[in-house]
Amino acid sequence: MGFRRKYRFKSGLFILTSLLIGFTTAVISLYYYKQTASMIMKEFDIRATITARSFAYQSFEGIIVQDPSIFQHICQGILQEKNLIYTLIYNKKGILLYRQYKGGFEDLLNLFPKRLKKFQPDSREIQKDIIEIKFGSQTFNLLDIRQAVKERDRPEETIGYVRIGISLKDIDTLKKRLIRNSFLISLIIIGIGLAFSLGFSKKLSKPLSLLAEAMESIIQKHDFSKRIKQKSEIIEVDEIQTYFNKMAEYLETTTTSRDLLTKEITERKQAEEEKEKLQGQLLQAQKMEAIGILAGGVAHDFNNLLQAIKGYTDLAMMRVNEADPLYRDLRQIDISAGRAASLTRQLLLFSRRQPMEFTPVNINTTVENLLKMLRRLIGEDISIKTELDPELWTTEADTGNIEQVIMNLTVNARDAMPEGGIITIRTENVHVDKKYCKTHTYARPGKFACLTVEDTGVGMDKETVQRIFEPFFSTKGPGKGTGLGLSVIYGIVKQHEGWVDVYSEPGQGSTFKIYLPVSSLVAEDDAKETISLKDLQGNGERILLVEDEEEVREFATEALSKNGYVIYDAANAEQALDIFEREAGNFDLIFSDVVLTGKSGLQFVDQLLSRKPSLHVLLSSGYTDHKSQWLAIQERGFRFLQKPYALNDLFKAIREAMGKDK
Repeated sequence: MGFRRKYRFKSGLFILTSLLIGFTTAVISLYYYKQTASMIMKEFDIRATITARSFAYQSFEGIIVQDPSIFQHICQGILQEKNLIYTLIYNKKGILLYRQYKGGFEDLLNLFPKRLKKFQPDSREIQKDIIEIKFGSQTFNLLDIRQAVKERDRPEETIGYVRIGISLKDIDTLKKRLIRNSFLISLIIIGIGLAFSLGFSKKLSKPLSLLAEAMESIIQKHDFSKRIKQKSEIIEVDEIQTYFNKMAEYLETTTTSRDLLTKEITERKQAEEEKEKLQGQLLQAQKMEAIGILAGGVAHDFNNLLQAIKGYTDLAMMRVNEADPLYRDLRQIDISAGRAASLTRQLLLFSRRQPMEFTPVNINTTVENLLKMLRRLIGEDISIKTELDPELWTTEADTGNIEQVIMNLTVNARDAMPEGGIITIRTENVHVDKKYCKTHTYARPGKFACLTVEDTGVGMDKETVQRIFEPFFSTKGPGKGTGLGLSVIYGIVKQHEGWVDVYSEPGQGSTFKIYLPVSSLVAEDDAKETISLKDLQGNGERILLVEDEEEVREFATEALSKNGYVIYDAANAEQALDIFEREAGNFDLIFSDVVLTGKSGLQFVDQLLSRKPSLHVLLSSGYTDHKSQWLAIQERGFRFLQKPYALNDLFKAIREAMGKDK
């Protein structure tokens, strides 16, 4: 690395100085050429002008007498000049009197007319013009000079004109020679400059390269013993070397301090990172707790409202013939109430406040029981393919929640395939090893039943995959999803002590893998017995109903009374106790809400059981968190009915609680 830096600096400096020298030399050479060429041309021009004036002076007598022999003698003398090519003599009117050329230039005879119109009688100046003449393969530049012949006694009077042509061939030769010499001189200067530039760059870069090597030794090898002994003639570089040596000496004596400081900084950085991580986890936990508290409160009030709606709807449906259009309207109300209850359950499942009943479950059976409903749910343009392992291990799970997981994943897969496709539901046994856990920190080694739902849809990018389990996050359009589907799945799987893996790429579909721990218990046959309303009819049994919500209390009283039970209702524990004492405890069952004003339902039940141990108990609640006292109810073996409940579920729970249908 150090050598490369040194090489770059030296090369850059050399190229920069070379370019500067080359540019300067080129400018000077060009200036020299132009000045010298101008001087040569100027000198030549002066000589040519003198020749033209001499020719005009000598032609004076010949023009006056117009004697060709005089012209011949004069022109022969003038043409002795080395570069002179032709001579022409004109009278005052511009008529050609005589012309003579050097041998080899006879073609010039046709170049000039016998009468020259351009000269004016009053012309007093030497007129110069450069013309180009081509003979064979050679081209000549000629300097054509026109000189007026003056009256000697009256210099202002023009009596004629002379014209000479001078070849610029020698001038061109001199210019070419000048160019060659300038180029050679430039090369010599550039060569000297390059040699100087190379020496200068080496001289400047050598101490810097030594400094770079020493710095590299400190940074990469932690060697502080290297010093720069060579002095530089550049003051600034020499000062840098001096300060570097002092710095190296200081670092060499404080290596231990440096190591301790590095360790302290590293530990502090790790502590800060850990603190930020813990703060993020705490914030997330607080958010989840807040959502859970909100969900629990909403669930209680909302479930009581839904209980009244659903209960009275069931009663109304019992009175209306199924063929009546009103029955269809009531059925739609009942379905909507069920959907509202499902949404409440999803909120509670996400916040982990929904109680679960874990039993040995074979996921294959759960999938097979759902297939018919799933096919109706996804539509005709999407097909479902199953690959179920016949030897799948049993897992302890809440069947209803596992069904919810499968349904939510199937609906998500359907929405990801707007143009149709294939959904594959697969089960398999998986041994998770430590190697897998290293790349999946949330996993743990062991035996797991794996449920996979795979689609051929649009897929997701990495950013979307990282956010899909966030509550209320949805890739669907407004009004097309609550954003709780995958959050609910995440909450359910976590409560089952499992985890979810997601694999997806844009345009490649998505794969969700659910890992659930294996149980040694054997799955029960979950076939449900169909019970008619006649089988659930009461026979005058006396029930003490305790419910603080008036609408729910009135519905339960009416429904149970019409089903053959004798109902005594109370709004709170105090009223119920008065009724119990007034009736001398003559009750077969106590049907009470868990959360009552002033006293919990369990406390009230214990108080009554202390007076009549044979009393049967059925508890109900719209809460699903600690307020429902679910664990205590399970430990005591009491029958529990979660609000909102259907009419058949109420009648069945009453019979089971009294031990008549187990």
